[in-house]
Amino acid sequence: MLQPGERMAVRGTAMIAALIFCLVVGDPAPAQAKSSSECDAYARNYASQYGGSGQVLTGATRGAVRGTLLGGIFGGSDGWGRGAAIGAGIGAISGGVQRNQDERYLYDRAYNDCMNG
Repeated sequence: MLQPGERMAVRGTAMIAALIFCLVVGDPAPAQAKSSSECDAYARNYASQYGGSGQVLTGATRGAVRGTLLGGIFGGSDGWGRGAAIGAGIGAISGGVQRNQDERYLYDRAYNDCMNG
């Protein structure tokens, strides 16, 4: 997945390419308006394809590592496993929340782009 700075660079490059195309070829034919059901299907597919796959697993892994460290520091020798389990659970939940937010953002952008032609 692209980082925020990389996204801006990609968008900027795409905008420059579109501007050059319009200057050389001329304004493309106006796009046909699509129905909301077509745009909904397109946006769902786009969001699921480019959404944050792996964020739940990444969150669980990071949480387990942090939980293991904190459990070992504050819980003694018995705290390692308990800290890892709690950290993995919390990390998986936060990764799932982030994935849902990312997919919602991608869905909204794709849907609006589709509806606007």
